[in-house]
Amino acid sequence: MKGYIDEFRQARLELKVIGEASTVDIPFVLDTGFDGALCLPVGIAVPLGLRLKGVQDIEYADGVVKRELVFLGRVIIDGQEVEVDIFLTDSKDALMGTQLLANRVAILDFRHQTVEIR
Repeated sequence: MKGYIDEFRQARLELKVIGEASTVDIPFVLDTGFDGALCLPVGIAVPLGLRLKGVQDIEYADGVVKRELVFLGRVIIDGQEVEVDIFLTDSKDALMGTQLLANRVAILDFRHQTVEIR
């Protein structure tokens, strides 16, 4: 999987996300401080028809812990369909966390502004 480093030095990748109602290619910011799978803006998540899994305590970067709804969806990564937990956010950016990097190599080349996950 290949992506790029944007003008704000954020690693960006695109993943196909599959819900109960639709499938969408979504651009993500790779967030190495997020140990989950995905965070999606509400406006993108709702039309996908994600299935509610439950609630989970989440600790944010500022140390605040909140109970958040967790949804189930699927992504295509390395040509395989994988079920993932998805959190919703009011942010405009979708976030890909490090859970999807397990057993993979991430290469962030800031000089050439490229991202590669293998």
